[in-house]
Amino acid sequence: MKKAFALLMYPQGGIIVSSVMSGNGIGYIGQLLTTELGVIVRMGTYDCFLEGAAHIKERPADEIIIIGGTSLGACNSPWMAAAAYPRKVSYMFCIQPSMWGQRHDIPANVVEARLITSPFWMTMGYGSRTIVPQAGNTTTKIVRQTTYHPHPGDNFKDVRNPILSDVQRILKQ
Repeated sequence: MKKAFALLMYPQGGIIVSSVMSGNGIGYIGQLLTTELGVIVRMGTYDCFLEGAAHIKERPADEIIIIGGTSLGACNSPWMAAAAYPRKVSYMFCIQPSMWGQRHDIPANVVEARLITSPFWMTMGYGSRTIVPQAGNTTTKIVRQTTYHPHPGDNFKDVRNPILSDVQRILKQ
């Protein structure tokens, strides 16, 4: 398999909120990416997107880049991808982006994205923002997935397993 690097962002409140609200679901996804697929993972807070983009630009040119986040980390994942331009981001996943976070659209340097939301009525908007491609971006392959989980919704098999399958497929290409 190819080498890959992932930068994953916690929701607002970091690992403490993630641990209390969802058993550190995004951290567990990172752990599985490392132990099952050999991906180098760096965890960050939802507001580390500029630092994360700089780190991505420093990675080896042939390394697959993955960006992902939960809640506000999901809202800021497209922003990190845009800040990492011209670096190609092979895969981006956004788990329950919040309606209350800033809107960032998916830039054309993202090859594939999985966007996971839950209905507004279930999350009070905390997991229901629809992320769209930037104007003119016709190249990003987008998979939309609706779940019915409380926010942040990142500690469920039907959320993490498709992400792990996507990454495994990309690593084998």
